Amino acid sequence: ENLKIPAKMEDSVNLDALNVNVKAEKTQYAQQTEQARQAEKDGADYIGVGTIFPTKTKVDAKSVSLETLKKICNAVKIPVVAIGGINLDNINLLKHTGIAGVALVSAIYGATDIQHECKKILQILKETNFQ
Repeated sequence: ENLKIPAKMEDSVNLDALNVNVKAEKTQYAQQTEQARQAEKDGADYIGVGTIFPTKTKVDAKSVSLETLKKICNAVKIPVVAIGGINLDNINLLKHTGIAGVALVSAIYGATDIQHECKKILQILKETNFQ
């Protein structure tokens, strides 16, 4: 399990208490299968795919359907991370899509208690089979 935390939030979250590793990786983003294949060929460590659900952080972003997300996951061998509008209310809709993880901004940054929200999200991630 990986938890990516925006750099501007790292000081707000006690990473030791969450028991996660944070490391820099080469990320590329895709909204179509061919873009994902190209990202893999270009040496990406993982691929970010989204926007999966409507989000206030990127109101003009183009949506990617769950079906397309599944196709992208099946088209590449490197991990795929879903991004965009993911929160505690909709994360379970990502079951069986094949994703390796999720990238969350608003769900964490907008939380009153960031530490508590991260713990709840990690618990869901541990209990959910995304493959």
